[in-house]
Amino acid sequence: MRAFWRSVVSIGIAGCGGTTAPTDQGVATVFVTPVSATLTTFDSVALTATARNAAGQQIGGRTATWTSSDTTRAVVSPLGVVHTLRPGGVVIKAVIDTAAGQATLSITPSVVRVDVQAGDDSVRVGDSLQFTVTLYGSGGKVITGRAITWSSSDSAAAMVSPSGLVRGLSEGASNITATAEGVVGSKTLGIMAAVDTVAIVPVSVTLGIGSRVTLRARLVDSTGAEFLGLAVGWSTSNLARATIDTGGVLSALTSGTDTLYATSERRTGFGTATIRVVNLLSVGPGDVHTCAVSSDQMVFCWGGGGARIGDSAASQADGPVAVVGGQSYVDVENGVEHSCGLTATGKAFCWGSDIYDQLGQATRVQSTFPVPVQGGLTFKWLGVGYFYACGLTTDSVAYCWGNGYGATPVPVPGNLRFAHLSTGGGHSCGLVASGAAYCWGANDEGELGDSTRTSRSTPAPVVGGLLFSTISAGGYHTCALTTAGSAYCWGYGALGEIGIDSVVDINLTPAAVHGGLTFSAITLGLYNTCGLASGGDVYCWGSNTYGESGPNAGPLNVGRSLVPVPVGIAASVVAAGTKHVCAETSNGLYCWGSDGSGELGDGGRTDSAIPVRVLSQP
Repeated sequence: MRAFWRSVVSIGIAGCGGTTAPTDQGVATVFVTPVSATLTTFDSVALTATARNAAGQQIGGRTATWTSSDTTRAVVSPLGVVHTLRPGGVVIKAVIDTAAGQATLSITPSVVRVDVQAGDDSVRVGDSLQFTVTLYGSGGKVITGRAITWSSSDSAAAMVSPSGLVRGLSEGASNITATAEGVVGSKTLGIMAAVDTVAIVPVSVTLGIGSRVTLRARLVDSTGAEFLGLAVGWSTSNLARATIDTGGVLSALTSGTDTLYATSERRTGFGTATIRVVNLLSVGPGDVHTCAVSSDQMVFCWGGGGARIGDSAASQADGPVAVVGGQSYVDVENGVEHSCGLTATGKAFCWGSDIYDQLGQATRVQSTFPVPVQGGLTFKWLGVGYFYACGLTTDSVAYCWGNGYGATPVPVPGNLRFAHLSTGGGHSCGLVASGAAYCWGANDEGELGDSTRTSRSTPAPVVGGLLFSTISAGGYHTCALTTAGSAYCWGYGALGEIGIDSVVDINLTPAAVHGGLTFSAITLGLYNTCGLASGGDVYCWGSNTYGESGPNAGPLNVGRSLVPVPVGIAASVVAAGTKHVCAETSNGLYCWGSDGSGELGDGGRTDSAIPVRVLSQP
């Protein structure tokens, strides 16, 4: 801190070469020296008063009385020492007897620059931010000990205390100004809306032990406007049951219920996590996600997020996470970006993307939770194509909605009654009561089996006169089983998916699958096929780019098999998604193939040709 006394100018009483008059002579004049001076604030100067008689002789032994014309600018001691306080002009007067003299002082600021600082450029409404100043004198020297006056250019947006503490009042901006010795410095402060509510999405989640799901915190102000990019702190009530990281990834450790907390800007939202064992039964693989019905008729999904996993969070799930809504389901099927479930009462519910009207709603809208398919129909079977869905009513009439059909269910032309139906990439196939096969939809690769490549909106009979017990539509090919269990395939076959032991780009009519096996079930992916052989062993053929055809179909990325090869697992049910396959075994649900989004459900993200067990099962 600079010394209060910067300089003292002392002027002694001098004889000026003359004689001192006797002390009993009267004082005629008083001379103050220096008669004028320029000083900075908080400086000092010592003034001297000299008394003279009428003859001009100096008179000694007299005491001067000192006064200041403005004591807010400068004060003077009884000995004539002046202390400057603030800028401006001031007159210092000395009175001896009845005579008076004076000095005129000009006071300039010692502060030449005021720098205003704060820890941020903005503050939320209702929050406070401390401002500080640094004062500089000439030569850049830091000055302290000066009075600071604070002000706000918009007192409706922000108020500032005498100590420089600023509080945001309403959205806007204000210049926060600090004044010292008449010198001004300022900083512009933005006042932003405050977080009023923190909501965890989903507010309640049920997931299997070992599963992980990414939650989201929705931050809104008092008007409902949402904040993006603000920091959120996450925690759980019981770290032994569940943990949650800084990114909102919830990890389920043991069974029970845990409270979740999300905090941002002193506001906290609450949620609940229920963690349990999940006994998975009916499975429906999709593209980058998988869903299955549990033994208590709940649907659990895992894999790539978005709305397709139906947990209302539009998030990623590594391991089974329950679909919200409270419905009881008997079946679930998945497309590329949507899923549909069939309830015990025959009602269809769908969730996920609705870009192709695949949710069955009159108004196109994405849904992160199940919504009932409109139309009031009751179904006994439900199938989901890549971007559409179909159902069989209780009187065996096929209705479809989505890509190529419309926003709500419409009957398939042709007035056929189907005993079995299957949906694929862009085409569908069905069996009538006699076992005759009919297909309709896209036919670019001969997937309709009518010996042409003409797409059809009305079901056309598959040529060849074969009768089948089941049929399955894939991405660009179709396969069916005869009543004796023989497999026939047609359509695109460049990767071996039609199983005829040769590379055929397109096969327009049914061809027998090689290998001499008989099957009880068959299922098709995008470029591969799998079946349950007699005895329950799973065989696959076609592309093995992601391991979807198993460990014996060649290496990942380049492998393929032109004929059925064993996967090495026995099952009661096998179901294929676009690039991964799942099987229900006596030891639970297993999946293999693509796992880039966690669709295999084992908690990892690594493609696997070897079946891996889905998490959370008993």
